[in-house]
Amino acid sequence: RFLPRDAYYCGGELVPVFDERERINRRLAGRVAADQIVPYPPGIPVLVPGQIITAEVLDFLVGLLRSQKRMELHGVLYDGYLPCLRVLRASEERGLKKIG
Repeated sequence: RFLPRDAYYCGGELVPVFDERERINRRLAGRVAADQIVPYPPGIPVLVPGQIITAEVLDFLVGLLRSQKRMELHGVLYDGYLPCLRVLRASEERGLKKIG
């Protein structure tokens, strides 16, 4: 949707992956990622900056976060103990040129 470079260099905002009841925060679906999210291993990006977060991608990320496997999720940021994704603010989206 947006060039990765443009999305990455926006300030964005942190939005928690879970709500206060530990349910998936569905408000993330449809938002634009500002960071690359890479589970390691295997090291293949699930999201890149500028990509729209879909419900399917969100479900996949939640499955990884809740997994008992030893895995790092590069790009997931924490606000205290809450895992968050950095997404573009609406005002930032309006200021960027769309692609595709």
